[in-house]
Amino acid sequence: MNIHQLSVTYDPMEDRVLMRVNTTTHEEIRVWLTRRMLANLMPHLPRVASEQLAMAAPAHMPLLTEQDKQVFADIKQVEHLGQSDFSTPFQAGEKILMEGNGLLLTDLKIVPQTDGLTLMVFQERGREGRPGRVMELRMKVELIHGLTHLLQEIWPQTGWPAPPIGATANPPLSVVTPPAGQLLN
Repeated sequence: MNIHQLSVTYDPMEDRVLMRVNTTTHEEIRVWLTRRMLANLMPHLPRVASEQLAMAAPAHMPLLTEQDKQVFADIKQVEHLGQSDFSTPFQAGEKILMEGNGLLLTDLKIVPQTDGLTLMVFQERGREGRPGRVMELRMKVELIHGLTHLLQEIWPQTGWPAPPIGATANPPLSVVTPPAGQLLN
């Protein structure tokens, strides 16, 4: 399924952020993000985008240092955000892919792919003996930049402490680009 639109809103009653994805086939995915999950995710989005861009950089432009990668990623982010449409209202999908009110994110797997996309596996642990639910999205760097931007824009509405943004010397997770099977939680 291809992503057509992405929306991020804060629900004060739930004290959570709702990410909605509308596909090109008009299917809608809803994922609830808690403060803890967002605080863990936010520092990794720019790094994942930077690593994906570095892997896809033209051969005549070797990105040798972390600073080279970050400068290139910053330039591409400005370019991607300039090409993004943040003014068109989100159009609800004709079909909701998860029963209930959406998936409550408890675990997240981020796996950079060799084709330049990033696989994001959203997981909800099962309760009361029920199996958990899983939703997989393959995202282009442009979408990762857009998602990062939307999350930064919505954060002030939450009243939560400032989000951790960008690369840090001691990221909250053990690796920047986890190998297949590693979960962020």
